[in-house]
Amino acid sequence: MIVELLHYRVPPARAAAFELAFYQGQASLRATPSCAAADLTRDQSDEARYLARLVWTGADERATFLHGSGGRVWRATMAPFDGHLEQTECHRPVQVFDRGCC
Repeated sequence: MIVELLHYRVPPARAAAFELAFYQGQASLRATPSCAAADLTRDQSDEARYLARLVWTGADERATFLHGSGGRVWRATMAPFDGHLEQTECHRPVQVFDRGCC
């Protein structure tokens, strides 16, 4: 499993458009079995900061998606906000606690 974290800084005036683009882009993520989850959170103290979390079944599956048609759709949907992407990180979980509630 790979957890990809995408750090964005989006001006508040573009926040609604960014959130809509992420929502629309999730269709390509939902269509691939290699993406187990995707969510978007907004910083409580700095509303310009967003964190997108994409959970992949593995690194190879992530790469296959990103280089395929689904990845092209995802990138095209999010392209207007490429300049707002500050950092991308990929992590491997070491411990998981999940009550199944969130």
